[in-house]
This record gives sequence, structure tokens and C-alpha cells, in this order.
Amino acid sequence: IYPYLRPLLHLLPPEAAHNLGLFALHYRLLPFANMPVRPELQTEVFGLRFSNPVGLAAGFDKNAVAVDGLL
Repeated sequence: IYPYLRPLLHLLPPEAAHNLGLFALHYRLLPFANMPVRPELQTEVFGLRFSNPVGLAAGFDKNAVAVDGLL
């Protein structure tokens, strides 16, 4: 779904796009991405293994409105 929404999101001011994303996560409007694990993307940090290197910037959900949706 993201490839179709991306061009539209880029038309919005950054703060509006951020708020829209949090709204969608809070109300779980986006489908769960069940992506296959790609071994070449696995990463180890401080002895912990992660299936991919994707992370979130600090303060992404500073008001904790989308915690459940982020899981």
C-alpha cells in the first residue's frame, strides 16, 4: 500500500504527513506487513540480533499515541 501512498504523502507538509502516519498507526488503518526474513539484512547490535536494520527516530511517537500500532 505504501508505494501508492508515498507520492501523496510527499505532497503534504512534513508535520501533516507525520501526524497522518501516527493517526493511521493509532487506529491500525494499515495492514500488517508480513515480510519474509532476508538473512542478508540481519544485524547484531550490543549482542542482540535483529532480523532487519530498520528502526525509528527518537521522538517519532513522543506522545505515545500509536504504541500498539507500532508493535
